[in-house]
Amino acid sequence: MRAKLFRFDNGLNEWKDRGIGDVKFLQHKETKKVRLVMRHDKTLKVCAHHHISAEMRLQPNIGSDRSWVWKVAADYTEEPPTAETLSIRFANSDNANEFKHQFELTQKMNRQSTAFSLASASELHGGDPHFEPVIKLTEQVEVKTYEEDEDVLFKMRAKLFRFDNGLNEWKDRGIGDVKFLQHKETKEVRLVMKRDKTLKVCANHHISAEMRLQPNIGSDRSWVWKVAADYSEEPPTAETLAIRFANSDNANEFKRQFELTQKIIRQSTARSLASASELHDEDSFVICTIDSNNLRRFPSSHDPLDISPLPPTRDYRIWVDASTDTGIGLLWNDRWAFWRTATDLCGPLQTLFCLRLRRSNWPFV
Repeated sequence: MRAKLFRFDNGLNEWKDRGIGDVKFLQHKETKKVRLVMRHDKTLKVCAHHHISAEMRLQPNIGSDRSWVWKVAADYTEEPPTAETLSIRFANSDNANEFKHQFELTQKMNRQSTAFSLASASELHGGDPHFEPVIKLTEQVEVKTYEEDEDVLFKMRAKLFRFDNGLNEWKDRGIGDVKFLQHKETKEVRLVMKRDKTLKVCANHHISAEMRLQPNIGSDRSWVWKVAADYSEEPPTAETLAIRFANSDNANEFKRQFELTQKIIRQSTARSLASASELHDEDSFVICTIDSNNLRRFPSSHDPLDISPLPPTRDYRIWVDASTDTGIGLLWNDRWAFWRTATDLCGPLQTLFCLRLRRSNWPFV
């Protein structure tokens, strides 16, 4: 269920916002233990991660019928685990009451599981207790990693650091598996790394052809690189990252796979450019739709005013800036081009801008 989470800062004596996302109750298939997990919507950063015990008590938040407060002896969001006072707020009172109902239902399951374990232990002394299940769980909870639409190109254990410009020193970001994930449709590749225990995202950025791995001074098992936008936190920030491996062989393999990934990206870019430059007529029309940010090309024999419905189109993944009435700017792979509009057309559903381009004038070839 979607909610907003807060934690109480004892030092400042005030509530701190921890983020908005889906709060989940996850039960381990073997141990049957249940934990509460919540992540930020966009960054996937873990903002709550603790087991639900039978001793926990949900208390109503003063002045609200859609919020609850509870205390946790050990929350694993950060490293090391800490005792926390948490508060959660829902869109309405019905959702809040349903959360409380499921929370207490989970606690009842935990007590029954504990009783069953004790009963099993008592069989050593000749007891033969029998417990009928009060609640039968039939619905399986689907846990999303947000990596379902991607293929793993590379995976290796490492330790990550980020450079703090304010303090002029390196900060530890955690230990875990660094992965190169390629989207199945767009073929874009991103580098993702999560901490081992907390699953907190400590690196999340696209790999571009312009990135350069530099050796870390004084180490043969570490690399440094710069990122224009890392999505580990919200909002995205420019970062200087360093990664260290167990040995130099692992470090060299990481570099080889990194550069191999960049080669794949360059080849994909070249194919996109080749597709974009397939203009068989001397002239062609390019129609830019403002709402979808896609480039759509039609042969010059077509009249854009009469296209209904649209013929098959191709998305060239080119950003379109049509915010002014003087022309259109196109941004593709850090390259920029601009034209004044040849015609300003108004269609039945949206405003269309028509550009007449010659093959020799295509800006990205």
